[in-house]
Amino acid sequence: MKTVFRIVLIMTLLYSGMRWYARTTEKNIDEALPVDAGKALRVGTFAGTNSAGDSRGSVSEYSVHGRRFLHFENFFVTNAPGLRVFLSEGGVTASSSVMIAKLKGNSGNQNYDIPPEAALRVLDTVVIQSKLLGTVYAKATLK
Repeated sequence: MKTVFRIVLIMTLLYSGMRWYARTTEKNIDEALPVDAGKALRVGTFAGTNSAGDSRGSVSEYSVHGRRFLHFENFFVTNAPGLRVFLSEGGVTASSSVMIAKLKGNSGNQNYDIPPEAALRVLDTVVIQSKLLGTVYAKATLK
């Protein structure tokens, strides 16, 4: 019985610590869409992928003067340590995925340059994943 109590206590403390971290490190970013962005090439809507958090907002892909980038609009994701932005095929982060950048903030409007090597492949899903936990927090399929 003592072992079960200890396990429950440790799990409760870990969960509480993660929730505290998420609340104290939230960051809102407000980057404008470039004036000459034109029409979006592809768009998608973020959806949460687990019970540990929430996500919402939209993502659009643009090309301006040969530079491709993603623009997150009214974006929010539950904060977690080491969140990264990936482009992947079918939403699976694997060797075929391309890491775009560290997430700038867990809410707001944000721009992310797409590396040239990603432009040559068909990557159809934006994935927000915690590097530390290996957990996917949000996905948006670009259409």
